[in-house]
Amino acid sequence: MEIKSSLDTANKCLSSWAASGEPCSDSFVGVACNEHRKVANISLQGKGLAGKLTPAVAELKCLSGLYLHYNSLQGEIPVEISNLTELTDLYLNFNNLTGAIPPEIGKMASLQVLQLSYNQLTGNMPTQMGSLKNLNFLALESNRLTGQIPSGLGNLRSLKSLHLGSNQLSGQIPYTLANNTSLELLDVKNKKLSGLIPPVRNNSGLCGPGFPVLRAYNSLDSNLDLNLNSFPSGHTGNPNPQSAAFAIVCNETICSETPSKLPKIGLVSGLIATSFRLAVAAAVAFFRHRHQKQKVGDKSDTSNGNQLSSVGPTSLDRCRSVWGPHRRDSFNLEEVESATQHFSEANLLGKSKFCRVYKGVLKDGLIMAIKCIGKTSCKSEEEEFLRGLSLLNSLEHENLVELKGFCRSKARGECFLIYNFAPGGNLSSYLDRDEVVVLDWKTRVSIIHGIAKGWCLF
Repeated sequence: MEIKSSLDTANKCLSSWAASGEPCSDSFVGVACNEHRKVANISLQGKGLAGKLTPAVAELKCLSGLYLHYNSLQGEIPVEISNLTELTDLYLNFNNLTGAIPPEIGKMASLQVLQLSYNQLTGNMPTQMGSLKNLNFLALESNRLTGQIPSGLGNLRSLKSLHLGSNQLSGQIPYTLANNTSLELLDVKNKKLSGLIPPVRNNSGLCGPGFPVLRAYNSLDSNLDLNLNSFPSGHTGNPNPQSAAFAIVCNETICSETPSKLPKIGLVSGLIATSFRLAVAAAVAFFRHRHQKQKVGDKSDTSNGNQLSSVGPTSLDRCRSVWGPHRRDSFNLEEVESATQHFSEANLLGKSKFCRVYKGVLKDGLIMAIKCIGKTSCKSEEEEFLRGLSLLNSLEHENLVELKGFCRSKARGECFLIYNFAPGGNLSSYLDRDEVVVLDWKTRVSIIHGIAKGWCLF
């Protein structure tokens, strides 16, 4: 209970964490356990927590994922957190944390994702970070960090995304980073950096020699500040006036579309088929009927309809795809959280014992239905999951909502599927609720006919 009282000082957000309760009984909000009934995951992002991160969290020796981002946590990062040797994902971004990053963090050998961005952290970047051999995503941007970028980061051969922008870092970009062939995204936007940009000619992940993106800004207005960085030479053309974040396009593919690591996907294909048959065939047929009467995207529309199956992540969570390169099927966990307002109850379209469906609005204005499959159902092997999703994607039928993307968060223990949003409400609301108009016989026959057409695919 010390963790609860420290995180939720007002006792408003974690009321389900009762002293007499059992954390592994599914009654504790945001807590997931492993097969040995030990706490393995705490997911409390966007819960309005305003307390502190207590050293007591280090007592959870089996913890592999700690998600406390998008809260208002204060105070320093406790040194004791380094005792969580099984931790792979640490998300503390978008809080009000202060103080220095504990050097002891270098002992967390299992760490794969370290998200500390958008806080008020000060001091130098610990050189001990160069010992995190399994790290593939490091985000420290928008803090108050000073000093130089540790050269040891270049020795992290698993590192794919490095975000250090909007700090007060100084000195040169380490040449060791240029030799890191796994690096796909590098953000070093800092006004005090100096020296040459190191040549990156041996990194196919960055797609091309050097940083050609820096040469693309040749149309500059008269108000451009050319002193954002102090690189004296090394490239022709104008520097990027806004950022040194490189996500370069080559061969019509994005080398690093989102700051994330590839997911470890898994879900029983039978679950997909079952969810598809029972929820989609009926609900989607009804959506098409309603779609004829309602304008797509009407703000008053609500839907429980895209209850097919679900999209998710591992760590910062890149979603994989079985579709062609021109489809928007890559999403990451932060996009999904932002689209659903951190899975707000206001966006909840419907839920069952095994899943929840949320309405989500992406940054480009696209409205999606996001289905979250719970930790007890989201299991099995990646290959099996991909086979099931590939089969679903190959189906073409007027009564089926289009599947847009998917992935699985191993640490969170949840899977997600993203579908086009179908407005018009859900079928049960028209069958069971007294306040809506009763469907006439002709309409009901039309719905049943649509259900039958969906079943024909199986």
